[in-house]
Amino acid sequence: MIGAAFFQHIWKCIESPWNIDRVEFKDASYSNSIYKWIAFAWMISVPCAFAGDSASLEIAEEESIHCLIQEQLAYSDTSVSCDSKAAANEIWEISTRHLPQSGCRAPLDASNFKVSRWQSDRGWIESSFEQYMASVLGSESGQDEDAASSELHNIIYVHGNWMPADLTRERGLLISRYLAQRDHSPFRFTIFSWPSTREKHALADVRENAIVAEVQGLYLASFLQHMPAERRLGIIGFSYGARAVTGALHALGGGTLCGRTVTVGSYPQEIRISLMAAAIDRGWLLEGGRHQFASQRIISIVNLYNSNDPVLRRYHLISTSSRATAAGVAGLVLPRNWLNLPPAEGTAVATPNYVRLQQYDCRSQLGRSHDERSYYRECSCTIHLMDHVLWND
Repeated sequence: MIGAAFFQHIWKCIESPWNIDRVEFKDASYSNSIYKWIAFAWMISVPCAFAGDSASLEIAEEESIHCLIQEQLAYSDTSVSCDSKAAANEIWEISTRHLPQSGCRAPLDASNFKVSRWQSDRGWIESSFEQYMASVLGSESGQDEDAASSELHNIIYVHGNWMPADLTRERGLLISRYLAQRDHSPFRFTIFSWPSTREKHALADVRENAIVAEVQGLYLASFLQHMPAERRLGIIGFSYGARAVTGALHALGGGTLCGRTVTVGSYPQEIRISLMAAAIDRGWLLEGGRHQFASQRIISIVNLYNSNDPVLRRYHLISTSSRATAAGVAGLVLPRNWLNLPPAEGTAVATPNYVRLQQYDCRSQLGRSHDERSYYRECSCTIHLMDHVLWND
């Protein structure tokens, strides 16, 4: 007994600085002690593997995450299986790629956005934020002079990390076609494009883009303030895009983001969000959490995650806490009273009679994947994500 207690003490001493809890064992839980003893035996037999300082360990982690993300970024047009004829009624792009990516310097004026519109016979055509809003509001000065455009259901898509501008457009068109196959009413699809292109060093770039994604929350919040308050809004956020989405809704709820606040005015009172592989701490929406006020602005959430996601299982590398867990690998944790919150004061939103939080672990269908396209192609739960923002219930 004394011997066992002694070795348990030794294990606790080595476990913390070397993060052995995060060593991955196939088909085994982290709490299974036999695998810890195997790891311990391996460590003491190969001391040189752990002789380096924290910098060498970080280099090894960087090489690992670099290889993982390279694998996820492999792109093949032949793998797309959705109906190319299906399409949203309108497809737009709002871009912040040219704007400052520092929270203190971000100009929170939607007129600074670059706006483009997709036309099937002409491709992407440069437009303006005024023309976009004219279409959203059904103004006679709108580009199409179509008052019915104000009746279109609005869906905004926020992409993830390492997406250049051209690939973002391709991905947006692809997702709009998946949605169009399930729509019960016409909708407008808007791509929110932000600067997430890849730099030289993978780990440093992932950490930098984590900050940039929060700056996008400020930009996205300033954009949402222009959307009609009486119109329903669905938002899809993937990976770091989910961070921008919850950050924007936190700012609209009066929270501080990147040291800034936004002037809270009119914005959609019925907002549904669908998240995939969310790169946020699973407890950020709790009281006291980093995006705690976001839950006040949302009427319902669908969250798809993968408990075997090889990228998000290394989420602790970009978090302020070494033991942080991503919502994209373990699901969201929400305030206990969130499911029964009354409507916000001054709104006409009725208490919903549907489930406000739906979460699905897609591990069995996705395996070791962080690929957004895999969610659409291989995960049957993605229909819940799409039906949610399409208001198909």
